[in-house]
Amino acid sequence: MKTLIIGGNSFVGKNFTKKFTGNSLISSRDKSTRLYLDLENVNSSFFEEIKKEKIEYCFFLAAISSPDDCQEKYEKAKQINYTSTKKVINELLKMSVKVIFFSSDQVYSDSPEIFNRHSECNPKTKYGILKKKIEESFFEQHNFKIFRLSYIYDSKDSFLEYLKESASLNREAKIFKNFERNIIFIDDVVNCMHNALSNWEQINKITNICGPSTFSREKMAEIVQKKTYNNLAFSVIEPDKSFWEARTKICRLDPSETAEVLGRSPITFEDFLDNHYEQ
Repeated sequence: MKTLIIGGNSFVGKNFTKKFTGNSLISSRDKSTRLYLDLENVNSSFFEEIKKEKIEYCFFLAAISSPDDCQEKYEKAKQINYTSTKKVINELLKMSVKVIFFSSDQVYSDSPEIFNRHSECNPKTKYGILKKKIEESFFEQHNFKIFRLSYIYDSKDSFLEYLKESASLNREAKIFKNFERNIIFIDDVVNCMHNALSNWEQINKITNICGPSTFSREKMAEIVQKKTYNNLAFSVIEPDKSFWEARTKICRLDPSETAEVLGRSPITFEDFLDNHYEQ
């Protein structure tokens, strides 16, 4: 099967193509490539090239993914994350391409309840609102499915790098209070993607892609301190108001949906540190 990855240079896109090289095609913002795509001003040549390819699937990963950028540069974010994204997905569906759109847990409200695919969405951030608008635009299309992603990490995760640096310099780390997600290891994300290609008809319209437990940053630091950097010292602080304007504080997801796609439970953070963390 031939798979188009829009956003192939993203964190998720790079990890997918590294593990599953196969017949993937990567769209790019590099004008020298045949599959050049500019989401600020969608170029018609992209669709002309796509028609020449026998593409069956598309992972739509491209977006302005920084919640802060979406808040501060909303018009640009709206153009890329909604207007252009909608145009490209619409054209792909017309060509009978099966599209998996990468949405976000930010489509849910800021609440301590556990959300599943049937839960009501009430996004509070501009990033989440734009993601939800794309979901609604194509929800009735049979060839359109949604992966709602939680926070994704790997060995080079910026927060883990910060804890590592703080421990190495014997400097107290400052940890944001009340910031909780069902964090998920990148390998589980790319395996979900691969399994979706093989089992399209069995994949639900919406799947929450998340780790097995909800972790606060404080809890992550405690586990890292216990398992990896015993000398790590940290204190918990309240972020600036602007930080919470761009993101929800708590988002707890039902991990059974991810397990359905993986065929097993997602990797725990403790297992990651014991068996996958490259210091």
